[in-house]
Amino acid sequence: RGGMLPTDTNTTGGFIWIIRDQTDLASKWPAILNSKPDFIKVILAYSEDFDRRLHDSTTFNWRGIDPKLLPEIVRMAHASDLRVMAHVETSGDFHNALKSGVDMIGHIPGFRGNEKSQMPDMKPYTISDADAELAAKQGTFVVTTLGGIVGVPDTALRKTADAFFAKNLGMLKKHKVK
Repeated sequence: RGGMLPTDTNTTGGFIWIIRDQTDLASKWPAILNSKPDFIKVILAYSEDFDRRLHDSTTFNWRGIDPKLLPEIVRMAHASDLRVMAHVETSGDFHNALKSGVDMIGHIPGFRGNEKSQMPDMKPYTISDADAELAAKQGTFVVTTLGGIVGVPDTALRKTADAFFAKNLGMLKKHKVK
């Protein structure tokens, strides 16, 4: 929503820790733990397209951590008795979070639409039966954070988005996801 600026991120910690690879994770993990976090939150944003978005300057604030690092982050956090929450934007993020063993998922795919607050194609945001079933089986909590597409008044887009959100919520409910 424009609230985060490039200056809020740095390579030594602060609002967001930038973790680029396994070596970076290993070197920063002691300082992360030293900050005494209550839990670890990772940002997945269009993780299914991570490699392309990584070097695309137009996707600032619309990309997150390399999904290949997430299983190790979860392992390290759990070894330190910390839970892990994954911020998600897409169903690909939802899937990557689940297969990495996160404890919680923050948001529901498509909660804010794409970079233009639109949803021209619902497929990238649709939670599958298999992923909803896996979330339930693993006991993964989903904090849906739904309020519709931000900044869009009661328009056709908002009504379409709300109907879509109801389908994703129905999928989670069908599988008894917490």
